[in-house]
Amino acid sequence: MATATAMDTKGFKAAVRNQWDASARSWNDHTPRIRAWLRSGTDAMLDMAGVRLGARVLDVAAGAGDQTLDIAERAGPQGRVLATDLSPAILELAQANATRGACGTSKRAWQTANSSTSTRPRSTRPSAGWV
Repeated sequence: MATATAMDTKGFKAAVRNQWDASARSWNDHTPRIRAWLRSGTDAMLDMAGVRLGARVLDVAAGAGDQTLDIAERAGPQGRVLATDLSPAILELAQANATRGACGTSKRAWQTANSSTSTRPRSTRPSAGWV
């Protein structure tokens, strides 16, 4: 009979972070293809989440920022987007992509974080309308 062992969550997260840091550049090189492939799913997700002009959105596991750009476009000049990712390397690429992209109208912020910790901006409250 198999015995359950405790998982090393810190080690696992470090390994995942290292893998994404190592593959970030290659992933980013394929961004146009990945973004096109995910287009209909992204649109459906943003529609269901109610992302619209003025929205404030927390993008967890933003990766190279493909959906972050779409969110920023929908949120417009009054919107805010906080993009988070476990990998600092891929988040740097997301920032560069946003600088080159056409989403300069939304306020954007970037934060290295993992999905199991609170990444809500300190200046907000849960009731402050973040999607």
